[in-house]
Amino acid sequence: MRRWRRGIAAACVAGVALATPTYGFGQDATVLFDRHLSPASGASVAGAVGQLVAAVEDHVVPRRVVTARGRLGGTVNIGYRWARLELFDQPQENWLRVVNHEVSGHGGRLRELFDGPSRYVLPAPPPYGRGGGATYFAYSRPPSVEEALAVSVGGMEANRLVARALTVQALATGRWSYRDTVRYYYAERDTIRYILRTHEHEPPGHDVGDFLRLYNDVAARHDHATLTARQLRRRVLGSVLNPMLAYAVYGTYGAFVARGRTESAVPMIPVGGGIRYLPITRFQLTPFGTEWVVDNALVRDDRVAFVSVRVGQTLDARTWGLGVESPRVAAFRGWSVGGRANI
Repeated sequence: MRRWRRGIAAACVAGVALATPTYGFGQDATVLFDRHLSPASGASVAGAVGQLVAAVEDHVVPRRVVTARGRLGGTVNIGYRWARLELFDQPQENWLRVVNHEVSGHGGRLRELFDGPSRYVLPAPPPYGRGGGATYFAYSRPPSVEEALAVSVGGMEANRLVARALTVQALATGRWSYRDTVRYYYAERDTIRYILRTHEHEPPGHDVGDFLRLYNDVAARHDHATLTARQLRRRVLGSVLNPMLAYAVYGTYGAFVARGRTESAVPMIPVGGGIRYLPITRFQLTPFGTEWVVDNALVRDDRVAFVSVRVGQTLDARTWGLGVESPRVAAFRGWSVGGRANI
């Protein structure tokens, strides 16, 4: 009963959300503060910082270097925008992804569950440094299996929340900026890339390797089926079916690099009554096992709702879940109210 009360209290009093000024393309950055700088809070901070940095850069760094029309001028500008992307935009977004992964992902779960000390290593991203990052910590008490798994997957969870916030903004307006497409690509690809690069017998400290070791240790003790890195690599390929990834790649390279456009469209399927629809799929690791999720996004005017279907696998059973979420159910004089329910 205590766990139920704690869960309800956490849902009702999660933190304080503040709407910051608008930075470019009519998008408001919403920042959530809570006591532990949880993955949800850190994701909102990372998104707001990314929007602010992008807005400043767009006022300082031009989108083209020559004004002459024709093949030569177009080729020069395309090369310039490619260099800007590689040397300015992508390193910034990559480093923000790493900071969010380590500090609010792993660190947020450690602060929430253990209140233990942690230390972070956040080197400069490529091409200016070796990239990557690490969180060093010691448990203040022996963790449960679910707690240890929550810490292992916390970094990927934090970046998944960044991608979710960008998705809401893009679907509501029907367009997104090229910097949002870069940020979305890095955030959404965090889980995909991590799993695809995982092999058997990864060293300690590897998020997916730690997840597999702990999950399989418990499965073996109870004579249940274990997981392999190869199985995870095959399953995560389903996340590539996410249409938002394709939109992000086009917005970055097709719209911005090739054409110099600072924003691109986010197409959806019209289903009647002014409602548009888009299915978004992903595979993820959770504190209880693995899970497939299909987020059925529905948009009418500028209001977005998700009907989520989840099917997963834990040690000895299939898991399922249903969820309904709308970040903006109602609005009044600048204030908005959202809601979420999960089974």
